[in-house]
Amino acid sequence: CLLFDFRNHGTSDAYLGGGTFLGLTEWEDMRAAARWTQQRFPSMMAAFVGTSTGAVSATIAAAQDEFVGGYVRCIVAENPFSSIRKMAQYVVSNVGFRILLCKKNRLAFALSYPAMIIVRLFTVAKIQLELTKAGRRRVPSCLQAAKKVPVPML
Repeated sequence: CLLFDFRNHGTSDAYLGGGTFLGLTEWEDMRAAARWTQQRFPSMMAAFVGTSTGAVSATIAAAQDEFVGGYVRCIVAENPFSSIRKMAQYVVSNVGFRILLCKKNRLAFALSYPAMIIVRLFTVAKIQLELTKAGRRRVPSCLQAAKKVPVPML
């Protein structure tokens, strides 16, 4: 069993200014972990198990990298999110506005709705801009990647 921190998580060093990219760069850490494991334990089989960003990272790694797709025998993906847009929608709408800002008050939520839409769009745009600057604009969403994964997924 190999456990590790993704870049910008836990005690790992900051990468691209810090912060998470919700699996869109972290999948490279999964690829590195698979290669490291295969080099040190060549006769052992591997499976990826991930939750949330870990699930997204495992799925994208198996879809994007031929070695990973051939080495990993299965993926257990717990609570992955389908795309950055959907994740931003959930976090901004439900957590940011509905729970923290509006305290579940329907009137306050209705009045803040236009601002919420703008914040959601800026959140997605900021993540996409950072990915573009890092040369990773073409990384698929988890949903797109799941369609290409060559191993069983749970």
